[in-house]
Order: sequence, then C-alpha cells, then structure tokens
Amino acid sequence: MGGENTQVYVCSRQYSCLTVRANGSWVDLLWSEPSLRAIILSDYGDWSYRWQSIGSSSLSGFLASLDCDYMGNKMLGDQMLQVDTPATCLAVKEIIDEMEAYGDLSGDRLDNERDLLAELETGDMPLDAWGVQTSLPEIFSLVRHKMTPVWMGFWERLWVPYVQPALLRVDEGDVPENGHLV
Repeated sequence: MGGENTQVYVCSRQYSCLTVRANGSWVDLLWSEPSLRAIILSDYGDWSYRWQSIGSSSLSGFLASLDCDYMGNKMLGDQMLQVDTPATCLAVKEIIDEMEAYGDLSGDRLDNERDLLAELETGDMPLDAWGVQTSLPEIFSLVRHKMTPVWMGFWERLWVPYVQPALLRVDEGDVPENGHLV
C-alpha cells in the first residue's frame, strides 16, 4: 500500500479521520457515519459532501466503492469539468467538414466558420465569443469537457493508491489499536 516514506493513520472520534502523507502530497479524510458527511482536506483542494442515503453499507465502505466521476461530481459539482478546447475544436472541425460535404456550408459562410475555428484553436477567441459568432447548429453539443486536472491528480496520486485501500481495511475492521495502517 505504500513505500518507506508513506504514513497512513486512522483515529475515531466524532468524525473518523484517515491521514495520508505520500509522494510529496497529503490528504486528511474526515467522515461521520451518523451524518453521512465526508470532508476531504488535501494539498489538491478541500471538498465535502453529505449524502442523504447510502443504502446499508457503512460510509467508509461506500466511499471506498465510489468511482472518480461520481465522487468528483458530488465533491466538486459543476467545478469538476472544464472545457476541453482541443477536443471541442476537433468536434467543430468535423461538423464543418460534414456540412461542407453535404452542401450545407459553402462560400463565405464556410470561410467564416473556418476562420472562427482557427481563432478558437489558437486561443485568440474565447469559447463564449465563438458561440455568439458561429452560425453552426446545436453548438452546445459540440463543446467537449474533461475532468479538472486538480481532481484527477488527487484521485490518481492519493485516493486510488492510498485512501481507497485504507477505507476498505477500515470497513473490514482491520485497523490496529494504534491506528497505523502502514
């Protein structure tokens, strides 16, 4: 579960606390079984969420079972995703090419859409300005998103390798008297 410089400690009070220090990063996860609240404090950011219901599992087991998308959505809400400009530009290019092939886009209108796309690709035009100036249909369906790098870094560097396995041990009652898992 960790290397020689890894520390994982669990204590139980009103909130249970799981502390991880690993790979130059850190996280303190606090959770309360009665309130179904989880609080994440880390060098990647601080987030919290309170569930209304989680079924019959413990909160520690429930948290250990969550995938990146579900938990990110709960913890970050609409801040979980950011516009993926290269993927959006590719989608715009594809629709321009498709409309040109079907004869739905030609002449000055085609040239204008290609110019707008070029400005979007170089960053000379923000997405919202492009959205106002383009004549392409259903532009919101062309915008692509990706998970914020902060959440992905937290998830891949701390949650998956350290927090999830520790939560599973907690859920199984496999916590030594002193609370040290590693």
